[in-house]
Amino acid sequence: MKISAIAKRMMIINGILVVPLIAGALIYYRSMSFLPFALGSVLGVGASIIRIIMLDHSVQKVVTMDKDRAGAYMTLQQILRFLIAALALIAAVFLPFMNLYGTAGGILTFQIAAMLVKKSEKKAPVDDNSDEEDFQTENIQ
Repeated sequence: MKISAIAKRMMIINGILVVPLIAGALIYYRSMSFLPFALGSVLGVGASIIRIIMLDHSVQKVVTMDKDRAGAYMTLQQILRFLIAALALIAAVFLPFMNLYGTAGGILTFQIAAMLVKKSEKKAPVDDNSDEEDFQTENIQ
């Protein structure tokens, strides 16, 4: 399975966004007490990266399906992605060396990365009429 360029960009953004989370925890705690938050952040970002890969695979697969099967497949995939986030949060609750807030912050990087990629993908408006006018003036002359 080949990962799309958008998914790769989202994974890179997730990796970049974990740095301020961990740096903020280091500044806040000013000791080795930041490690549970950092481990939680890494767990959350790991879950986000798994969710990105699953989303990319789902989109690539659903393109070839018919409409009814595609809708059911995407619904199932959305539930699975939600369960991955929930499992990461549950793991952070029960593991004493993980911080729940760090995990939640790492999971939120998925949404932040999606918004940043969407914002960077916006194209400048194209003037469709200018091409037609150029074509018409070329034919007239």
